[in-house]
Amino acid sequence: WEKIGFSAPPELNLDVTGDARDLQSFAVRLLVAASGAVTPWGELQDGRLSVKLYAATNQVSGGRETAPPGEGHATTNLVSRAELRLEAADARTRWGNLTNLLLELRGISNVAETNIVHGEIKLNAGRVDTKWASARDTRLVGTWTHSLTNPVPIFGQGEVFWGQANAKWGSTTNGHLRATLATPPPGSLPASDASWG
Repeated sequence: WEKIGFSAPPELNLDVTGDARDLQSFAVRLLVAASGAVTPWGELQDGRLSVKLYAATNQVSGGRETAPPGEGHATTNLVSRAELRLEAADARTRWGNLTNLLLELRGISNVAETNIVHGEIKLNAGRVDTKWASARDTRLVGTWTHSLTNPVPIFGQGEVFWGQANAKWGSTTNGHLRATLATPPPGSLPASDASWG
């Protein structure tokens, strides 16, 4: 916290609700709004951060609100969720600058799946500028399944959309890029060769 500074005192709201007799009933909501902030990761103007944590509860999910990404109506037992939403009129990092930023992250965990988290990311920006390229009307969406014991996701997929993109190599309009990451089944990779070193 010592490395985070604000141009003016931020607005901070913390809401904790629950029944002290039942720890699984607790929910935490944090809202921070600031006209300007300097952090180790970059600077924000007109920023707003919202974090929500929901304890594991038995529930029937309907759609993506409480079901793992990509699943529809399902019965989920002891599902816990974490959600983060970051908005900023302007964001500057060492990697690039963004305007009209909206970042949403969601993590969902089901106790029936030990050490597994299902994640979602949505990132929208009116303009993105980096030293390599610039783009406008940019949107990134992705989902992944992650084991807490391995830094590499088990599965992931993502898509990037843009209205106009420019780089030193050329430009494009109304672009779309899709990528998928999947762990291959055991024994499906070719054997290594001793001559490879």
